Amino acid sequence: MTKNINQKKSKLSLFLLPVVFVLLMGTVFISIEASTFGDKLSRIRKQENLLSESNKNLSDKLVKSSSLTFVEKKAEELGYKRPEKIFYITEKEAVAKLP
Repeated sequence: MTKNINQKKSKLSLFLLPVVFVLLMGTVFISIEASTFGDKLSRIRKQENLLSESNKNLSDKLVKSSSLTFVEKKAEELGYKRPEKIFYITEKEAVAKLP
């Protein structure tokens, strides 16, 4: 009877050994994949922060460059100046009339 029990234990261990090995290898594989995923996620978050900061800087630059004071200074640098005298043309006056 003990021989029969020992044979059953032997068969059971021959069946369980590959199952345990496969489960162990699966655990190792999942651990490696999880750490790789964590590294990728960390890099993506860093890149997101850099892009967010760059976007903020570009938005600030756009607001500054489109302000009227900046446009006025740039116009003066390019040689534009305020007119000394302003002429208004009405609809009744002919601008380019043929003779």
